[in-house]
Amino acid sequence: MYQSYYPYTYGYAAYPSYAGWEYPYGERAYSESEEEDRNTQDVTRVMNILHTHYGHLYQELTRLGMDYRLVNYLFRSIVVFVDETYDRYTGTIDQKITQAERALRRQRAWIFDIMSLYAVSPATQARVLDTILRVSFQFLRPAPGPGHGPGHPGPGPMPR
Repeated sequence: MYQSYYPYTYGYAAYPSYAGWEYPYGERAYSESEEEDRNTQDVTRVMNILHTHYGHLYQELTRLGMDYRLVNYLFRSIVVFVDETYDRYTGTIDQKITQAERALRRQRAWIFDIMSLYAVSPATQARVLDTILRVSFQFLRPAPGPGHGPGHPGPGPMPR
């Protein structure tokens, strides 16, 4: 005699419908993925700027013995952190940098621990961090204004 591996049979379960309530599965999933795509594009754009215009930072840290991939990972971690917490900071760009540096030292202390393990001086850490934060705040979400938009240049000249 045939015996089922599933001894329990389940009937049809009807879920109650609530009048006027619809959960927009497709819309929410689309808008979330669109936001993730924008974040990824912004982070990639900032990383490309760091690589092309601030390659000396990579070279400086690799001369101290850090692997290029580790340096890239640390830089990307900082840029992603700024992207995720961008709206928490207010004021001028220098004030935003100070606020973000404090938050980064509290929430991502491992970044500084790794740099310290490779004997990166506190002054060099501060200079590298300031540059990455400045570029991140300038290029992650450029403020709309005259001359900005499709076909127009970004927020201005590269910082030095």
